[in-house]
Amino acid sequence: MERIVTCHLIFRAGYECIHSSVIRIPKQANERMARGHMIYYSACQPAILLLLSGLQLVHMQSAPRFTRTPTDQIGVQGGVASFVCQATGDPQPKVSWSKKGKKVTNQRFEVIEFEDGSGSVLRVQPLRTPRDEGIYECVAANEIGEISASTRLGVLREDQLPAGFPSIDMGPQLKVVERSRTATMLCAASGTPDPEITWFKDFLPIDTNTHGRIKQLRSGALQIDQSEETDQGKYECVATNSEGTRYSTPANLYVRELRDVRRIPPRFSVPPMDYEIMPGGSVNITCQAVGVPMPYVKWMLGAEDLTPEDDMPIGRNVLELTNVRQSANYTCVAMSTLGVIETVAQITVKALPNPPGTPIVMERSATSITLMWDSGNPHPVSYYIIQYRPASSTDPFKEIDAIATTRYSVGGLSPYSHYHFRVVAVNSIGGGPPSQTVEARTAEQAPSSPPRRVRGRMLSGSTAMVQWEEPEEANGQVVGYRVYYTSDSLLPVSQWEKEMVRGANFLNIRDLTPNKTYFIRVLAFTAVGDGPLSSDLHIIAKTGVPSQPTELKAEVKSETSILLSWMPPAHSGTDAITGYELIYRLGDQPEQKITFDPSSSYLLKNLKPFSTYVFQLAARSKHGLGAFTSEITIQTPQTQSIPPPQEVTCISPSSTTLLLSWAPPITDEIDVVTGYSIRYLAVEREKDSVQRISDIPSNCFRYRIEGLKKGVLYSVTVAAHTDSGQGPESLPILVRTEEDVPSAPPQGVDVVVLNATSARVSWRSPVAERQHGKIRGYQVTYARRTAGERSASPKMRELLLTDSQPQNDSEHELIVTDLWPNTEYSVAVAAFTSKGDGPRCKPIIIRTKPSLPGLPLLTVMSSDDGGAMLTWQPPPVGLSPVIGYRLSYGLADPASDSFMVQELDSVARSYTVPSLRVGVQYVFRLAARTIWGYGSSAQVTFTTSNTAETTTDAMVTVPVTIADVNMSAQEDVPLLVNVTARNINSSSAILRWSRPKNYNGMTGYRVWFAVSYSNGTDVAMESDVSETTVVLHGLRANSEYVARVCVLSKNGPGPYSLPISIKTQPEEEVFAVNFRVKAAMKSSVLLTWESRTTNSKAQSLVILYGDGERVEVDGRLGQKLVNNLKPQSVYTFQLTSKADPTGGMQHRADAMTAPNLLSKKPQLLEKSSSQSIATLQLPSVQTQANVRGFYIVVVPLKRQRGGNFQNAWSDPDEMNIDELLREINGTGRSVRLRRQVEAKPYISAHFQNLPGEFKLGDGHVYGAFLNRALVNGQEYVCFVLAILELGQNTVYSTSPFSDAVLFSDVEPQPIVDEEEGLLWVVGPVLAVIFIISIVILILLFKSKPDRKRAELEGRKCSFPSSSKAMSSQHPSDPVELRRINFPTAGNKLIKRRLSLTLMKGVLGIRMSSHPPVSVSELPAHIERMKANENLRFSQEYEVRH
Repeated sequence: MERIVTCHLIFRAGYECIHSSVIRIPKQANERMARGHMIYYSACQPAILLLLSGLQLVHMQSAPRFTRTPTDQIGVQGGVASFVCQATGDPQPKVSWSKKGKKVTNQRFEVIEFEDGSGSVLRVQPLRTPRDEGIYECVAANEIGEISASTRLGVLREDQLPAGFPSIDMGPQLKVVERSRTATMLCAASGTPDPEITWFKDFLPIDTNTHGRIKQLRSGALQIDQSEETDQGKYECVATNSEGTRYSTPANLYVRELRDVRRIPPRFSVPPMDYEIMPGGSVNITCQAVGVPMPYVKWMLGAEDLTPEDDMPIGRNVLELTNVRQSANYTCVAMSTLGVIETVAQITVKALPNPPGTPIVMERSATSITLMWDSGNPHPVSYYIIQYRPASSTDPFKEIDAIATTRYSVGGLSPYSHYHFRVVAVNSIGGGPPSQTVEARTAEQAPSSPPRRVRGRMLSGSTAMVQWEEPEEANGQVVGYRVYYTSDSLLPVSQWEKEMVRGANFLNIRDLTPNKTYFIRVLAFTAVGDGPLSSDLHIIAKTGVPSQPTELKAEVKSETSILLSWMPPAHSGTDAITGYELIYRLGDQPEQKITFDPSSSYLLKNLKPFSTYVFQLAARSKHGLGAFTSEITIQTPQTQSIPPPQEVTCISPSSTTLLLSWAPPITDEIDVVTGYSIRYLAVEREKDSVQRISDIPSNCFRYRIEGLKKGVLYSVTVAAHTDSGQGPESLPILVRTEEDVPSAPPQGVDVVVLNATSARVSWRSPVAERQHGKIRGYQVTYARRTAGERSASPKMRELLLTDSQPQNDSEHELIVTDLWPNTEYSVAVAAFTSKGDGPRCKPIIIRTKPSLPGLPLLTVMSSDDGGAMLTWQPPPVGLSPVIGYRLSYGLADPASDSFMVQELDSVARSYTVPSLRVGVQYVFRLAARTIWGYGSSAQVTFTTSNTAETTTDAMVTVPVTIADVNMSAQEDVPLLVNVTARNINSSSAILRWSRPKNYNGMTGYRVWFAVSYSNGTDVAMESDVSETTVVLHGLRANSEYVARVCVLSKNGPGPYSLPISIKTQPEEEVFAVNFRVKAAMKSSVLLTWESRTTNSKAQSLVILYGDGERVEVDGRLGQKLVNNLKPQSVYTFQLTSKADPTGGMQHRADAMTAPNLLSKKPQLLEKSSSQSIATLQLPSVQTQANVRGFYIVVVPLKRQRGGNFQNAWSDPDEMNIDELLREINGTGRSVRLRRQVEAKPYISAHFQNLPGEFKLGDGHVYGAFLNRALVNGQEYVCFVLAILELGQNTVYSTSPFSDAVLFSDVEPQPIVDEEEGLLWVVGPVLAVIFIISIVILILLFKSKPDRKRAELEGRKCSFPSSSKAMSSQHPSDPVELRRINFPTAGNKLIKRRLSLTLMKGVLGIRMSSHPPVSVSELPAHIERMKANENLRFSQEYEVRH
């Protein structure tokens, strides 16, 4: 098949040859300028036609054929993979990529086309395993056919790489080269076998065989000869062997124009700073130098080079010092071919203080030691630390810090004890070494404990031997002992007989009276004083009778048993102890005696629990019973309590009674309950105390509590009693007694007369104790009075209260507006509840103000005799008729006080003021008069020339042009009818009327409205409209208005319509309704409400609760979880608007938090990884009272970016269990399906009685809930949720979270979080925006090619010449170095630009790869460049000299 070959030639002048040899000549081509000459259409047309006639060729089409197919690759995770595919054919085939039959579309997959259209490169970056692994297919297709080639990609993790996998040892680095110079991009790689190195430029492969200037060296480096601007781009080398493929990091190659640069010796632009650091600290010292050429910078420490010669940076060098222990001077050296300079940075290491001098003991007492020491430091010390400990102890030293002086008294020591002391000095760095240790001993003190183990026995009938041991706390050297004894224990000790003993621990007391009982006490004394006396030792003066046992102690073993222990009394062999006699009693009951064989302990059983016992013990020998010990007292513990009563309910049958019922506690024993007791408390009244009712028989399960307060919320509990005492109380039940009518009137009733027809009534709520329930509202009763007697039936107005308004001692007010002027009224107020009205207060007598007339409608016009003609209409009809008018007028000058006053009749409607001065402004005022006085004045400002301005008292001015008024052509203006008011609310109303028929001279309407029965303080308002509807704004709430409308014609206003009365509604703001407690946990409460806001703005609400605590919330949310509450506590929550500073309307809800039934968390017993099942030990329940059920809640944790899991809640009470409750109630099926996709908490089981163990994730159904299998790689925690019924309230008690349960993945999965999912939404949007931006830039560039070309030609980049002293591997271009080392913010786009010629010729400044700067911004730009010691200015501009 033959066809005409399409010729596409673009000529310099803009001619274009298109298909079918048709030449299209753009219209603009004739006007374009080439380089120095113009080509016109008329001159070239013959030559073009001859050329086109020889370009018609015929050839055959061909099918696609691959010239290069992709090869299999194995990459590393996070790396790069590139597949190259090229094909030929006629027409040129189009190459596309696919995976598994679907086109490759991903933000990590990029297809780069070859410039000649021969194919493309598929680049995948970064690689991910296993999602990127698979078969990729390259498809080449044209009109003739289609071919494909496939390749495989494998991706390995770093820990899976084989030993010989390629590694890039040295990759290409950023390079700047001058045009026509040689550029070398280095690359070195290793691997087994040796990898092959290839190169990519701008992600396309480089074919070194077709480029004569570009060749690859044996080392793998890429060498580019005769560099051109087209060589500029991003280069990367690729190492490939049989184990895999690895890509280097891309590096840019910049090609710059040759240029001449002036040479500048080096100087320090940023000299290094001196630093003071802590011992062992780190510091970075920066040294920066500039010059042309740019100098090398190195660091030296003395003669030692700290910077290697082969890696010496240019322009800037940062010395990093770590773990610095000594001070030193570091030298920064900057050198170039033009010179060497250096500067020194001093690093000072702060030193710790020296040890203070040896402490000296200045003073000592029994409990303190005063020390003094020398500082020992030449530099200031912040403070001192004294360290001390007992000399015999090996424990760590105790410390006293923040001591500011070198003298200090250490207190709290033990008397007569040896201590070690040392001192440490502290400065801003820390504490130094301690001083030498000094030993000191505290002074003596009287003993603080009596002698130990005082015992005695009879040696004969009149001699007793007493023995003892040294006191436990002697507090010094015991000098001796004093022994006191007497046979009369009632005498004071000072009157007892006494003996002094020195150097011995015993005493023989002689001359005792036989058969008498003696009381003996012993004390020790030191040189300072006496110690305390020992307890009494009882001895009977009888031979062979033992003394009392010592150290008698009692220890509780159980609820019914006590173990007694003692030290046996001393005795001789012939006076052996034959037994003991124990006396004990319960409280005030008679004593009981027990005798038993010799021993040092005795277990007393069968005692009564929760009882107090008194014990005495005596020893017995064959000679008789010895003395008894002193009494000791001990109490047996309470027996194991029985459960509380079950099924406790409470109702209020009347306003003063509660009926409580219950079931007996569940126990295994029979007839253990001996009775019941009830406890109740008024929770809303802080002054009320807890009341108890006891001695309720055990067979009674209902009880009526009487004598309660009306309408009060009570908390009621019941407890069972046994012989052992009272058991635990049941959970509190909140119940409110029935309401009743209030028994007291409102307080502080006050009535204030506002005007002739209204009065404000204010009052406070009745006394709280006599409200008898919730006050629903108040009733205001008022009646007219004549001659002291009521002359009309009373009227009533009610003020209804909302649920949120406070009840106690709150203030209220109501405005009564339908009163008669100058009339006496009696006003009374009463409160009412849902049960009825309470008593009214004492009537208050008031008299309303007289009714003053309203504002007349005044108009002023010029008269024929040069005066002013005034016309008016009477004010709105009031309760009192108008009996006259008063007119006053004068000059409008504020300094003038001379006004003429004229009294007029009530029937007058006009008045003419003659002979006014021309061109002078006058003020006219007209007021109506009734029997009660004058009303407000209508004011008109009138100029006798050609304009008049009409104003009211509210300074509203209406210009009236006199030239427009034709007095001779007066015509009848119709009266409006059918004026109605609709859509009346608290601040606005809509007026409507009928358009007059058969009248064409109408120009509009005038609406007049004012407050009814005005007393002269209210201002009438006027408004001119063109439609038959008007909206009156700015009305006062709960007020009565009168309105009239007239027709406006070209001759002026017509008569007003009959007045219409408008009563606005009371203002009431309802920001939310249905405020309630949805769920109460043990430490949190979920509150819900319905918002009444109609806009989309945030609604700031405040929730008040507890002891003045508050939390702010957006009302649009409709719910709030309040945390950090106390378990089993009553809370009152109030919801109010934050916008009202006085609190405004409030909603109230009461709640009781749940008890802590589940104090322990579920424990993980075992975990089966093969079945993904975890066995949990569930916590024990403290009580089963009123528990409706138990639920096992599983919480999947969210994986973070680092791979770790995190629990968003520290306690289950912090969770919003709204969805869980819907699932429990069977209303959350859609939620259950959604949770299978989202990681949300779910319920896995429901139990009526909580088992001991539970297998989590076994797949079984427990109480209509599926125990879902646990997912590998997902971490879980769980908790137990218990639902309790407390009377009419439902609460929720939770256990703590269990330990985390995790089953590891077999294959690690990629982390997909919300942010990555968001990329699939944001990514395409950003791509579209990027493409649109590129298109706009291309169009802008195409629109001004000549200017762009001129700028490209005129721009010359200065580049430093080479130097033997400088390495060719380091760039020396100041601009490039600035961009590498000192990145700056991008320059702003400017609207006006300077040409390069102007910049060169006028300013003498040459630009260095810098965009033009506007003239207006040039001074400020230069100042910015000169900052930092001209560093940036020297790099941006070079000024010719």
